[in-house]
Amino acid sequence: MHALLNHLMTMGAIISGKHTHTEIEIVEKQLCVRLPLEFYDYFTSFRTCKIENDCMWEFFDLPACIDRTLIYRRHYGSIHGHDFAVPIGHVFAFCDALIDAPSYLVVAEPNDSLYGYILGAQGDEGWIVGKNLDDFLCAFKRDWDGAIISNENGA
Repeated sequence: MHALLNHLMTMGAIISGKHTHTEIEIVEKQLCVRLPLEFYDYFTSFRTCKIENDCMWEFFDLPACIDRTLIYRRHYGSIHGHDFAVPIGHVFAFCDALIDAPSYLVVAEPNDSLYGYILGAQGDEGWIVGKNLDDFLCAFKRDWDGAIISNENGA
């Protein structure tokens, strides 16, 4: 089980089921992305992640990831931040906080220089949270109660 899910369980999350490699590959083909290998570990560790307390975070299952990714694609052409712009077709949404708060996306295009990086995005404005899901976990532990994970990891 990925360390992020272990941490969510310490916060009261109930983790159940698993996605299969085949399900992940179907989603990749549908969205024309290639998830970093760490996301295979992450998604094969759960099908649902429900946080029982009043936590404002939602960690998406694969169908919700598809929906959120497609919403971004309908509304934006790229995610841009300080010194970067990532075409919207290169990102994959995997969690968010609250309504009208940031979403968190992984760059899922192997030819992109930011492949595997985790971005925070509010609309089409973004910032780098970290270089991978482990960096996201460090930042999440630090910033989770504010709903906005910053880019203080030095990425």
